Amino acid sequence: MKCTLMAIDHGTTSIENFEIRTNKHMIAHVSPVHNISGDVIGAVGLFNDISHFYEIERLRREFIANVSHELKTPLTGIRGFIEPLMDGTVDDEATHHKYLVLIRDEALRLNGLIDDLLNYSRFEAGKVELNLVPLDIGNVIRNVGFRMQLLADSKGISLELRVSDEIPFVHGAEDKIEEVLCNLLSNAIRYTLEAGVIIVSVKDEGEVLRVSVSDSGLGIDEEALPYIWERFYKVDKSRTLSSGGTGLGLAIVKSIVDAHGGTVSVESKVGEGSTFSFTLRKVQGSI
Repeated sequence: MKCTLMAIDHGTTSIENFEIRTNKHMIAHVSPVHNISGDVIGAVGLFNDISHFYEIERLRREFIANVSHELKTPLTGIRGFIEPLMDGTVDDEATHHKYLVLIRDEALRLNGLIDDLLNYSRFEAGKVELNLVPLDIGNVIRNVGFRMQLLADSKGISLELRVSDEIPFVHGAEDKIEEVLCNLLSNAIRYTLEAGVIIVSVKDEGEVLRVSVSDSGLGIDEEALPYIWERFYKVDKSRTLSSGGTGLGLAIVKSIVDAHGGTVSVESKVGEGSTFSFTLRKVQGSI
């Protein structure tokens, strides 16, 4: 190592960054060792693993690139629809209205992406204070299911809520748990084909309740499963873009559940569907 030679040959402390294997980065601080006469008789080194700093920097660059891409897509669409309206290329009322609808949809998509980014960044920064109260999770599931029913019906999907009236209460913030369920159900509906089935169920596992959203949809490759909770990760980017996904939904789900002290999990098989689950702590003594 050059830093060792510098320390021994020149009697000066040297610092060197190096990579010992793929994605493993180290930093070495090497200082000369002197005898009582002042002569250099060797060197001593301190090695620190700084791989996590490189990983943080990689994630930062990747995040900026993904955000830029996601913001650019709807903006490009808006510009593409506005220009024909401005230059007079579109002159009939029906096409004019169609372009305005498309511009509105792209603006809504852009607004949704910004909201997702803000929500995610607040959780990552620990700036969201959750008001955890005893929560009737069964009632929350029924409310969200009612709201999502129309979307499921539009695709001919059967949405089943297998929730009893006697499940225990959990510790939770109602608005955030609703957001978790809306994200999971939206994904299930998005990737389930016509005449498919989506089932929401609750299982008592002792100290926690497990809420599961199962679908008969497209499924996810086994290799992709460990990464689906990462921000902007997309199993099929072209398919996700065409269906309006931002790639932040599951990252937000994980952040919210983590903040509740719960866990998230997924089981999936291509062509057979997926089951997304999360746990919440039960209120002790609840019925």
